[in-house]
Amino acid sequence: RNIQKLKRPTNVYLQEVGAFERGTITASARQLEADMTLYTNIGVSHIETYGSREALAQDKLSLSTYGKPDGTVFINYDDEILTAYPFTQNVITYSLENENAMYFAKDITITENAGLKFTIIDRPAGEEHRAEVFVPGRHNVLNAMVALAVADLSGVPLSGAVKCLAAFTGFQNRQQVMQKHGITVIDDTY
Repeated sequence: RNIQKLKRPTNVYLQEVGAFERGTITASARQLEADMTLYTNIGVSHIETYGSREALAQDKLSLSTYGKPDGTVFINYDDEILTAYPFTQNVITYSLENENAMYFAKDITITENAGLKFTIIDRPAGEEHRAEVFVPGRHNVLNAMVALAVADLSGVPLSGAVKCLAAFTGFQNRQQVMQKHGITVIDDTY
């Protein structure tokens, strides 16, 4: 439905594809034929309807199977299923743990407002950039890194992408950190 509502010309269309039950992602993958596919992890959410992590992985990995043959796949280099999979497309790796990834975060520190500062190592360009994300949780550094990697591959200079990232403060009622009368309040009433 969302694809059919797109106005022409559309330069970039981003679609989150969620797992619910066997075949859910495969059906979307066939329609999307993505130029770029981004994998954060092969976790265990909805495993009760899939039966196993392997079945969940098969459905999620269909995004690459049905993606453009000359497309790009961004994989979390910390996920053992993703690193073991024989992708046929151009692979871009990102990581918090594996320094051999193409994009690697180091020197991660928590800020006073529960955000995170980190240094992103951009191996393809041989550069380092200091970055900050104003949403809590170490996993958000991983999310920020892959967003920066996508921006970099899309021709957005990392120096500018890092500044845009620092301007993002999350969504209303979702991980909003506030200080009231010496008390830290986290609004996650989403």
